[in-house]
Amino acid sequence: MKDIIVSTKDDFIFKNKLYDEIAIKSVVKKEMDLFIFEENILIKKFENIKKAKEAIIEKIVKEEFGNENDILIHYEHDKKRKNLYLYSMGNGRKVKNIINEAKVLRIKPIQFYIKTLVERKIKKLRNYIIIIELREIIYSLYIEENFIIKSFMKNKNDFILSHELNDLENGSVVIMSKEVEDIIPEEIKYNLHIIYLEIGEVINEKIFKV
Repeated sequence: MKDIIVSTKDDFIFKNKLYDEIAIKSVVKKEMDLFIFEENILIKKFENIKKAKEAIIEKIVKEEFGNENDILIHYEHDKKRKNLYLYSMGNGRKVKNIINEAKVLRIKPIQFYIKTLVERKIKKLRNYIIIIELREIIYSLYIEENFIIKSFMKNKNDFILSHELNDLENGSVVIMSKEVEDIIPEEIKYNLHIIYLEIGEVINEKIFKV
C-alpha cells in the first residue's frame, strides 16, 4: 500500500500527525491513497438502467447535482437487475486540495474499504449488514446483492438512541466485532445470524500504522 492520508470531518492525518487543509499540501507525494472517514455516503438507486453509458451517467449526475463541483461521485451498475447506484459525498472541495498536489491519488471512502475487507473474508455472502466502530464512530452498511444500498454513521450513543436496528428482519446476517455487539437490542439479537469479524483491527493496522 502506498503512503496514506486520512481525511476526517475536521482534519487530515498523515503518519499519525494532524494537518489542516493548508499544511497537508506539504506532505503530499506523487502517488497516495486518501481514505475518507467521518463522512456519510448518500445513495440513490435508479432502475431500468440497462447500460451504464457515460452519457447516461453524466445526465443523471447533472439532474441530481446540477453544476455543483464540490461533490465526490461514484457509481456501480447492477447489470443483472438493471439498477444503477449513485454514491456521493459532499467534501469534494476539501479533497481537491490534495488532488491538485498529487499525480496519482486513489480516493477510498472507508465504507467501500470496509466492504472490500469483508468480501475477502466471507466470499459467498451477497446480502448482509456490517456494523463496525472506528475512531468512536459507528458505521453501518446494508449490502444487497453485493451492492451498498444503505449507509449511515453516528457516534455510539446516538446510534443506540436512534433505534436504527429495530427494523432488522429475523434471520438477517450481521457482520460485526464483539466490541459493538452491545448496541444490538437483546430482544432482537437472538433472531439474527451474527458473524464476528475484527475488521477494525485490520483497518487500524493498515491505515494508521506509522
